[in-house]
Formats: sequence, structure tokens, C-alpha cells
Amino acid sequence: MFEKDEWSECWESGNTPWQSKSADEPLYRRFSSLREKSLKTKPRVLVPLCGDSSSIKWFADQGLDVVGVEYVPAAALSLLKRDFPDSPTTKCENSDGSVTYSIENGKTQIVVGDFFNFSDQLGFDFIYDRAAMIALPEHLRTAYCERICSLIRPAGLLFLETMEFVGPKFPGPPYSIVKSEILQHYSTLEVLESEERLAPSVREDYQARGITAIKNSTTILRNTAEV
Repeated sequence: MFEKDEWSECWESGNTPWQSKSADEPLYRRFSSLREKSLKTKPRVLVPLCGDSSSIKWFADQGLDVVGVEYVPAAALSLLKRDFPDSPTTKCENSDGSVTYSIENGKTQIVVGDFFNFSDQLGFDFIYDRAAMIALPEHLRTAYCERICSLIRPAGLLFLETMEFVGPKFPGPPYSIVKSEILQHYSTLEVLESEERLAPSVREDYQARGITAIKNSTTILRNTAEV
């Protein structure tokens, strides 16, 4: 279901403006408190459309079991090379065509394949979506959010980062996501926290398209379903 060529071209050309050293700061600031108040002692973590996000290594360093799913091989291999260069790693080709890289006896896994085909019988206590929903065009978001909901364990949390562009309609990617769309797609989840903040600056290429400001949003949702 993914439109792979566009994103593959971005990685191959080095056009990856979504990468930022400070992008995961909202997660780092909140996770300890969330873990203490709302999560199991050792939550199982999923990072969908992870790219080469440094959050995978960060979760692993917290002693957590973490699974990242990415459909561009170059991005996944970049992550492995940068963050796990000396870690014992095994490679397994799966029946659905995806490939799983297991690190440290499977405590950390990177699955290279289509997220819409990804399944996991155990489920996850914490799902970190920093740049996944905003990477998808509108016609794919309903199916994506349904898949996310199917993977959250009861009482599990979804930590969602989105952005909203102020100005003319921006073609994306990344795509502008308004709060009402989040609430619509995740109507079965309970909103625990929601925060909006203006980005300190707007990239020149965005300004050239008429974008005057960017609202970054953090939304934390909980699965209230009973076991």
C-alpha cells in the first residue's frame, strides 16, 4: 500500500528534512513520567515507519524490548550501521517478503517491509509515532490508524507527534494534520495529554510555498479496552 518510490528517492538523495536532533525531545521529557504513572515496568515498544530514528537506540538503552518497522531498506540499514555497529545481529527473511534484523537476541528488532502487512501477536504497551502519520497521504491514514489501534495492548499508550502548516494547503510530504483528524481516526482511544507549540522557524522552501508558521503537536492517547 505504500508509495515507496517517493520515499526511497528521498533517502537515496539525502533529502531527509524530517531528521532533527531535537525531534525526539518531547518523548525524552515525558517518557519517564509516563512509564511511572501509566505503563508497565518494562513496556514493549513499537516505532512504526521508524526510518533511521535514534529513538530505537534510546528505547533499547532504557532496557526495553523495541520493534521498529521501516519499508525503505536504506533507512533501516543506516540505523543499524550508526546505532548498532558492533551488536550481534541476525537477519531473517519472512514469508510476507519482509526482513527482520534481530539485535541482542531479539530484544531490538528492525522489520524492513510494508507496515500495512505487519502483525504481532504480542501487541505493544507503547507506540511512538513521531513521523509516521504525517508521512502518509490522506487516503492511507484510516487504514494506518486502524492498524495502530490493533497493535496497542489494553491500557497501552500511543505517543503521537504531528504538525499543522499555517498558510496555503501544503501538498506534502510531510502532511499537515489537524487535531480534529487525530480525534476522528483515534476515536476509540482516550486522550491523556495534548500540547501544541509553534516551531521556532520555518524552512525556506516551506516559506517559498506560502507557509508562515508550523504548529507542532504532541498527543498522548490510551487504549481503554479491557483485557
